[in-house]
Amino acid sequence: RQFDDFAPQTGWRRELARRLNGALRKAQRAANSAEAIHAMLFQSVCHTLCLLDEMGWNAEARRAWTEQNEDILNNIVPAARRDPGRRMLVAVSASGSTGWSRASNGCRILS
Repeated sequence: RQFDDFAPQTGWRRELARRLNGALRKAQRAANSAEAIHAMLFQSVCHTLCLLDEMGWNAEARRAWTEQNEDILNNIVPAARRDPGRRMLVAVSASGSTGWSRASNGCRILS
């Protein structure tokens, strides 16, 4: 499931999520290079918008998001342990927006 799938489907929280996602898409278009994406300004904007969006989710949506990220993590960590010191590219489908989650061991997962 995509980050947007966890947002409320009706009401003012849905409208807020729609507006936050629109602002995130504008920020993504403005940050059109690897350097810009990794800059503190874009990271701060991205994390803030995603956090505000996530604050509108209900407990069930948060639980499902966490479980989904844990499942992804449970597939990545064993692969990294099998080949320590090697670079890994982890690509996760994202449609329209990008969400970050901090896993229990400090890894970042792009979802």
